[in-house]
Order: sequence, then structure tokens, then C-alpha cells
Amino acid sequence: MAHLPVHVKHAVLSEKHSLFVFLVGVVAATGCEGDLSAASVGAELRPLPVEVHVLRRDKRRPETRLIAQLEPHRRAFLRSRITATVERVSVQLGARVKRKALLVKLGDQALGLRLSAARARRRGAGAGAWRARRQYRRVRKLVRMGALPRAQLDRARSALRQARAGWHAQDAELAAAGSQRRLRAPFSGWIAELFVKVGDEVNVGQPLLSVVDTTRLRARVGLSPQEAEGVSKGDPCQLRVSRRGAQGLASQLRTGRVLAVGIAVNVQTRRVPVEIEVEAGDGALKAGMLAETTLYTGRSEEVLLIPEGSIVSIFDVPYAFVVQEGHAKRRRLQLTGRRWGSRVEVHKGLSAGETLVVVGQHRLSPEVKVQIVEPEGKSRP
Repeated sequence: MAHLPVHVKHAVLSEKHSLFVFLVGVVAATGCEGDLSAASVGAELRPLPVEVHVLRRDKRRPETRLIAQLEPHRRAFLRSRITATVERVSVQLGARVKRKALLVKLGDQALGLRLSAARARRRGAGAGAWRARRQYRRVRKLVRMGALPRAQLDRARSALRQARAGWHAQDAELAAAGSQRRLRAPFSGWIAELFVKVGDEVNVGQPLLSVVDTTRLRARVGLSPQEAEGVSKGDPCQLRVSRRGAQGLASQLRTGRVLAVGIAVNVQTRRVPVEIEVEAGDGALKAGMLAETTLYTGRSEEVLLIPEGSIVSIFDVPYAFVVQEGHAKRRRLQLTGRRWGSRVEVHKGLSAGETLVVVGQHRLSPEVKVQIVEPEGKSRP
């Protein structure tokens, strides 16, 4: 300002003095003293408290989680093969039955007449077979004595074979008629559905009941072709179901196995079907339940996992803060998209051994001073 004219110097000094007076007035109007302003500035420079977690690599196996519906190991619908009336229902809904147990008995007047005629034909065929056998033995004895030629024995043997065949045919016809009248369990299991009662009229093909085998349960899920490459028959899997007990809603974890892996991609879903199986155990798992299924899609590998809550999203770009020499450093993250519970896998941006900020990261900015504090009332994550 030495080269400026005198009147210009006085004008500049006057403006500076006015600006100073204005600032003093602002401080006075807000009730702040000079020493308090300095204290507030000092407070802003204090380190921000944060909680941290030292990163390390964990050994994990790639997995995918899907919701699947549990189905019985076997299911059979028993249908009527004749038009008849329900004479007897030997089971109730939910009852346990053994293989070949009588479930439903059908009958009407016409069916009774057919069964009576079949029994009469069977008795006649049996008597004819018995006579043919006696004749064959008599002819064989006479042929050995030389009283009859060998040809007579051949004819007697042929007649015996025909008589036995006729008897077996009548026996099969009677059994078929009886099976049409009596419906038996094809395997051991439980009565899942019961559609008829005594006195109902049923037609050919009408479903009467269904039997299920729930000692083992199955479920079918769909994987992407890339995920299906890492799954093989016999691999273990985890199924988690929720059920209500005495203490409220609780979840149970069961271990199953991969039963089959499809060899073709479904043209509609673009997924590879995978069928899994699990033991029902104490009956906690039931057909129709929804289970969260965890399938392992690769070999175990070391991965870097961080809590999902430690990520700071800025314009949909994930960042995280680490502590270096008492200052916060912001790192841009590249995630793989895989997660294990509440933790996500980091592909790039962080390294094992670094100190990750897990609490207080949303108040931080790059290079700000921080102070590491212990979590209150809990152990460090």
C-alpha cells in the first residue's frame, strides 16, 4: 500500500475497520465471547471417537441361499378302478399305515356277483388241475410198467400243464377282482388326504385318498449354470425352517445332501434344477414347509469379509474408512456380491491387517483425526 495515494489508503483502512466492527457485532449479538469462540474451534479439532475391527482373511466356502418347499419322499394317490360304493374306510386322516394295509373296501351287487363267478371258476379250474395231475401220475406208472406207450405220457403231461395254466389264470382273475375292491397301502407312510366316507358312490379314476412317506423330505431349487458347476451329487447342504414352539417362534437347522443335479438348463427359468434330500427326524420338518436352503457352490477359499454396516454409500458407490496414524482414510470398495450372514466379501479396496472403522464411520471425512475407543457393553467385533 506504500505506492497508493493517501486518500486511497484512508479508504482501505476505513473498510477494514468497518469489517472488523461488523464481525465484533456478530459475536456480541450471539452472546459469544472471544475465548468461547476459540474453545469451539478447539473442540472441532478434537479427534472423533470410533470403534474399529482389525481385518483378517477367513476361510469360507462359496454358497448360495434359496427358498424351497419341502415335499414328501414318496406320494401315491389311490383311485377307484371300478364304479362302486364305499363299504369300509379303515383309516383316518393323518393315520400311520404299513405297507399292504387295507385302507378302503369297495363293493356293490354287480361286483359281488362277479366275484362269486370268479371264485366258482377258480374252484372248477382247481378241480380240473387236480384230476389232470392224478391222470398224469397213473399214466406215468403204466408207461413204466410197459402197459401204455410213451405218447400217452406226453399227452397226459400236456393236459396237466394246460389245467395248471387255467387254474393260475382263474386265480389271477380273482386276485384282480379282489384288488379292485380292496385298496391297500403301496408303502408305509401316513394318510395325507382322505376324500371319501362310507356310503359314497365312486367312479372309475376317482381319487379316494393319498399316502405319503415323509421319513425323508425332498426339495427342488434352481441354480445358475455357473453355480451348478460347483455342486455335485452327495454334497452336504443346510436347511433352516421356522416353527412355533413353547417359547415362541424358533428356527431349526438340518443337514441334508444333494440328491441329483440336472444336466440341462431350464429354457424358461434359465436355471439348472437341483434336488436335495433331508431326514425328517423327530417330525419337526413337514411336507409343505418352506425352508431356507444353503448350497455350497465351490471349494473353501480365504476371503476378506467386513460388516455390511461399516460401508458408507456415496452416490451408490461403496466406501469404507480405515485408521492410519490416528487419521481416517477413505477407501473405495469393490464387492464380489457374496455375503455370509451380515458380512459381505470385499474384492478390492481393503487388505488384511488394516483397521476398519465399524462404528462412527458416517461422521468421518478423509484425513480427519480419530480416537479408537472400546465398545460399550460389548466385545469388539
